Amino acid sequence: MNALRRLALLCFFVAALSPARAATLDPAAAKAVTSSLVGSWTVDLRPTPDAAPYLKKLVITAVEGSRLEGHFYDGSPLQAGRVNTTAGPTPCFAFFTDPGEGAYQTAVRQVSNDHLEGMTLATTRGFLLPWTAVRDRPADSASR
Repeated sequence: MNALRRLALLCFFVAALSPARAATLDPAAAKAVTSSLVGSWTVDLRPTPDAAPYLKKLVITAVEGSRLEGHFYDGSPLQAGRVNTTAGPTPCFAFFTDPGEGAYQTAVRQVSNDHLEGMTLATTRGFLLPWTAVRDRPADSASR
């Protein structure tokens, strides 16, 4: 199964788990929703709920139509990034990265404006890791 098909399946499963199911958004509403994905996110990749936080960055630099661009983990570019808003105002997106040790397929849904839930599949390493992320906030320069 090719990587894009695996990403589509992962995105489907993430969207299916979403409790909010609604009608397809019109193009203007879909653009507003997907633009809310752009920015820097701190992802907690801890392997178990009781483990210490293992924080990495997901940076989404652009969303154009259904295409998603950015980088994840330690700067690996997002490849074949796709966004889907057909399930309503909670977008899901998927991409893969390949930092040189094998591809990682990732599927994500936006839970709220400031929270993501995702999962990353590493077939070469034999794991599926669920994770959460919060939007980074600009430093408050007035407090410095």
